[in-house]
Amino acid sequence: MTSQGAVFFDRDGVLIETFVEGGSPVANNDVNTLKFLHGALEVCQSLADADIKMFMITNQPDISRGKVRLKDVLEINNEVQKTCQLTDVAMCIHDDNAHCSCRKPKPGMILGLSVKHQIYLESSVVVGDRWRDIDAGATAGCHTLFINYGYNETLRHQPTWEVSSVSQAGLVLRKHFGLNEYGD
Repeated sequence: MTSQGAVFFDRDGVLIETFVEGGSPVANNDVNTLKFLHGALEVCQSLADADIKMFMITNQPDISRGKVRLKDVLEINNEVQKTCQLTDVAMCIHDDNAHCSCRKPKPGMILGLSVKHQIYLESSVVVGDRWRDIDAGATAGCHTLFINYGYNETLRHQPTWEVSSVSQAGLVLRKHFGLNEYGD
């Protein structure tokens, strides 16, 4: 592997808006109502300008639950990948009862992308808004950056950093990768 680190973003609540019902986030799988979170495009542009590889890792169990069509989720994923200039995307469509190695909190998506793109995990960062994201990143040996929206769930691993917005996450990422605050 090379010594290049990367950023692994969760999708819902990190790059795009999510709905919150009963204190828990719920994926938006309608491309017509797709909205990028405030600051997400700026963060991605800043990292792309610095040639930092970016990936999206997303659990989408509503596909296997029959609540949404694969076609609709892929349409959103493709739009996010293109707009955010992501290097690649990994998606798990399984529910917890499938016990697959790719569904977060397991690190399968991160490990697969790291091998495919020769990413050095020890200098990489997983950015997420849920305990599953932080667990997957920690298990893969990455730094973890938790965006705390106050969901009704408890973290199981202590994240490397904790912030309250995507814009704040961008500042942490710039510092981590040695980029100055105002551009290069």
